[in-house]
Amino acid sequence: MDDDAGTMSSWFVMRSIGLSPANIGSPIYYLTAPIFESVKLNWENGKSFHIQVSNYNKEYFYVQSAQLNGQPIYRNWLTQEEISKGGTLILETAAVPNKKWGIENQWISKTTEAED
Repeated sequence: MDDDAGTMSSWFVMRSIGLSPANIGSPIYYLTAPIFESVKLNWENGKSFHIQVSNYNKEYFYVQSAQLNGQPIYRNWLTQEEISKGGTLILETAAVPNKKWGIENQWISKTTEAED
């Protein structure tokens, strides 16, 4: 009766590698502080996506900055397309939040209100 078919486990894995689905059904993932220093996702097409923490410490819970394929990104999210293309995401983390990072180009889901 308590079987969720692995759903909770998959959510834990996603958060653990530094990605958090922004909205179910939307191909967008928020960046979070991974619990691993390095993770490699291998795709069936032979490409891979590496997630690395530049200054790993298990007590660092806040993303300070991010680089995707050597270029800084100032938004706090990635698309499924960016992840699927392969490459390297480097996250810098710290014990305190950087209130200036991740505030540009925010992704917010759009909802449609029911018409009367």
